[in-house]
Amino acid sequence: MGYLSLAAPVAMLKPLGDLEFYPGIHRYRYRGSWLRYSISRIAQPATREQQVRFEETRHIWEPRGNYVHTAAEALLLGLEPEEGEYKPWIDALRNCWLLEGAETMAVEFGVAIPKDDVAGTFDGLIKTAEGATILLDFKTVQTNKAVDARKPATAQLGGYLHGLNINKPAISIDKCCTVVIGPGRSKVISEDPDECFAAWERQLAVHKIMTELPF
Repeated sequence: MGYLSLAAPVAMLKPLGDLEFYPGIHRYRYRGSWLRYSISRIAQPATREQQVRFEETRHIWEPRGNYVHTAAEALLLGLEPEEGEYKPWIDALRNCWLLEGAETMAVEFGVAIPKDDVAGTFDGLIKTAEGATILLDFKTVQTNKAVDARKPATAQLGGYLHGLNINKPAISIDKCCTVVIGPGRSKVISEDPDECFAAWERQLAVHKIMTELPF
């Protein structure tokens, strides 16, 4: 089974023309107004200790994550990515069973939730060979042992689902899937959309409480 049998992308979703992303500052503008928060930031809040650790290891995870996400986007669009030093991760993508024979509906798609001052960009939307519509989030890890340990992006997928429901209400999602990519193997964690949405609502509620505190 090989990823390169992925169906050619057809019927791609039209991006939101009034949503802009500025990667240098990781901020979004929607209809000319800046949005304060990103879905990923709310879904995965970090402690000060975690933030320090992220910065200490940024030189490892950031280039790998960027490279593999770019490769995933290329493959979803039926293109051939450059492999380079991350070839084992690209091979894992090629052989991911979930993507076999799937049709690509969207890649790197931005959604906005204006009432909550939030926006985000999900990695992919596919229709599987069996006809299920799947919302995707790719996560890269350093080792095969970490593939087994990586937890799903439940709340993050729920945020993307919320934004998709607002911006593209005609799209019905059957499953939300975290695809964990390691050096040579991948793991698919499939979750019910309602569970992801509920997890997002819980995180959003906590975020609102924290941002309303006077300190």
